[in-house]
Amino acid sequence: MNALSSPQRWKKLFPELTEKQFLCLFYYSIGFNSKRIGTLMHCEAQTIRNQIQILKQIFYIDKASDLRAVLLLRIFMT
Repeated sequence: MNALSSPQRWKKLFPELTEKQFLCLFYYSIGFNSKRIGTLMHCEAQTIRNQIQILKQIFYIDKASDLRAVLLLRIFMT
């Protein structure tokens, strides 16, 4: 089993996030666009874009591209 098939194994590293916020962070960090994430999560792409904005606020970052660094740092620092 690889990380892509089981993102839930990393969820415990992000207790401040809801399940949906974590999945949005995870999928965005591995390169999925808002439309693809929306399809996977059964919601609109605009909802995903809104969640990305919320994630940026939660982690005090300016660029959405920095979300990947947040995910990787948590994984590698634990």
